[in-house]
Order: sequence, then C-alpha cells, then structure tokens
Amino acid sequence: MHSLISKAIMVWTWLFIGLMPASAAPGFYDATPAQIAQAPGTLIRYEPIALPPFYRAKAWRILYASRDFAGRPVAASGIAVASAVGVSSSTKQSIVAWAHPTVGTAPSCAPSARRTPLGFIPGLNELVAAGHVVVATDYAGLGTPGPLGYLVGNGQAHAVLDSVRTAAKLPGVKVTPDYAVYGFSQGGHAAAFVGLIASDYMPEFKLKALAAIAPPTNLPALFAANVGSIEGKILMSYTMKSWAVKYGLNLREVLSDSALATAWAINAICVDDTQGSIDAYTAQTKFGPDMFVGNPLQHADWRKVMIDNTVSIFPLDIPMMLVQGAFDSIVKPEVTAKVYKDSCQSGASIKLLYLKDATHSGSEKDGIPQVVSWINAMMVGQANKSSCPQNGRV
Repeated sequence: MHSLISKAIMVWTWLFIGLMPASAAPGFYDATPAQIAQAPGTLIRYEPIALPPFYRAKAWRILYASRDFAGRPVAASGIAVASAVGVSSSTKQSIVAWAHPTVGTAPSCAPSARRTPLGFIPGLNELVAAGHVVVATDYAGLGTPGPLGYLVGNGQAHAVLDSVRTAAKLPGVKVTPDYAVYGFSQGGHAAAFVGLIASDYMPEFKLKALAAIAPPTNLPALFAANVGSIEGKILMSYTMKSWAVKYGLNLREVLSDSALATAWAINAICVDDTQGSIDAYTAQTKFGPDMFVGNPLQHADWRKVMIDNTVSIFPLDIPMMLVQGAFDSIVKPEVTAKVYKDSCQSGASIKLLYLKDATHSGSEKDGIPQVVSWINAMMVGQANKSSCPQNGRV
C-alpha cells in the first residue's frame, strides 16, 4: 500500500541525457502451462535492460515459475540488478529482495513493464554499490495474467522467495546462500509473511535480515479503521476483488451492485503516478452511503480470510527491522505497536525505527536510508540491536 497522494516516480540520471530503458518485448510475460508447472524459482525467460555505460551494472527483466497461496503453479515477473564493478567470475554476491507497495492490481501495473522499472526500487544504488544482487518481484498477477493476490500473504511471499531463487540462475551471477528482504506497505505485509514461511518454503537459502516498512498486520483492525476514508475505499476495492477471486468469496454478500461497479473500475487503475492517483480518487467518489449490504467483519468467510492474512506475531528467529510513521493514517501506529509488543514478548529480535514526523509515504522516504544501512550491517554478520526490552516487556 502507499499513500495514493501525488507522488512523483523516481527518475534515473539516464533519462535526463536521453537514455531510456526499452519496455518489455512483446510476449515476454506469456508462459505455457508446462513452463509454469516447473519447480518454483525456475527461470522461464529473461531479457537485458539497457543501462548507460557509466552506471556499470547489469539489469534484467525476469519471468519465473512460482506458486500461489494454495500451492498452485503461477508465473511471476520482476527485475534483477547486479553490479558490474569488482565482480570476477568467482565472486559470490548476496541477494537482497525488494517487495513493492501498492501500484494497482491490473497486469499492466507491473513495475517491470514500465519504461523506468529501476525507479521503483528505493535504495537500489546503495545496495548494488555494496555488492548485492537486487531482485524485485512484480508478484504473480502483475505483468503475468491476473488477478493479483493483493494482501494474500503466502502468495506474495512465494513470489518474493522465488524471485531470489530465480536471480541466482541469471547468467554470470554467482550468489551466496544468504539473502535479505525489505518491503514497504503492501510489500511490508509480503515481507512479514516471507519471514514466517522462508525456512520451510526455501530451506536452501538463509534469510539474514528482514525489514518491514509500514506493514499492514492486523487486517480486521485496519479494515475497520480505514474503510470510511478515501484511501481506505480504494484499497478495500483492490483487496476485496482479489480475495473474491482467489478464495471464491461472493462479493454480492457484502457490496451493493453500484459499489461492485465502482470497485471494478478502481481495479483497472494503476496508482503509481500522479494521474493514476487522481483517477482513483475520482472513481471512489461514486461509492454511496449504501455501498455495503453486509459487514465483512461479521461475515464468517470474509473474516476468516482477513484473519488468515493477518500478521499477529513477527518472525521470531530472524533479525528484523520495523519502520513505523507516527502520522501514518493507513497503517495505524497503534495496530503496529500491538504486534511489535506481542512479538517482543514472544522473543523476537526487532530493531524499531519509529519516525515521529512521518506519514505513510514518509515512512518509506525517511526510513529507506536507515533500512539499507541496517541490511548491509546484517549481511556482514553484525548483531541486531534489538529495541525489544530484555525482560520482554514493552
């Protein structure tokens, strides 16, 4: 998730000198059933992304086999970037995986499909300069045929983990078994689920560091707090359509016919630029006071899905950094605080970065520099300076 307010996309230096990466080749995101059914993390297809020579890095679009939340074969796409400086044929690099925030749910919203795909990865320059291979999944359903499993924890986590496996298979790339994951908002939710399932789903790699920036945790609490807001209605539209398709839920049990039409219209909008955010704001004004015909929080099937995708305890066996803005109106500080407290009392090692002046989008902007420094420290074996009290009380 992100703030959905006017937000300029980060534009890289080569744009100002007339160098712009080409968009994906026609058919790049297409895969046959046989290709999708291959082992998770199998590299189906890749293509180089042209970078200016002075950047001294290599970048690729990738298409790979993954699994959805129920273990069914799906294809996912993304991008990977590796330094071309000081890397010999025998150099092994660690992998850092980025989990992106809300961009929309339509396949066309995929960050890797944009003409400036690297601009969607905050901290990329610093991570590549530190010697990491950086990989960023689109999640299955963006780029590849949808729908996206929006806020479907295990499905998004599978896409992140399988992107790590895939990056290790790129030509000329040699990696260590150590990797890190960081994500913001929707990506923070994905990152938290990565930590919960990584050792079982991908035991051949070792997760050394996990950073979650403004992660949605207790989904019933956040739904209740946000559903009346403009941004809450937009994010609700993405979530409910996704869950209806993924879990076979009936939207007509909770939304009126007019609200269904509005939700469908919002799902066609990408909100990763200013115009998309304006379009989504305009579309949500068509929700009327009678948008709900049933309360999802009180409907057994809908509530179960919310709980299934809720993070109640952060991973206990992985060094973690948690970033929260005090003025976050979407991921409420008090909701995050409860999960942090319960996790500390359960024995987690969490470095908390509480940004006293940050909004939702500000938590990414202000938090990324410290997250990148923390990841670099964890990857070279430094101990996590947990903020959790030693006696387990917060």
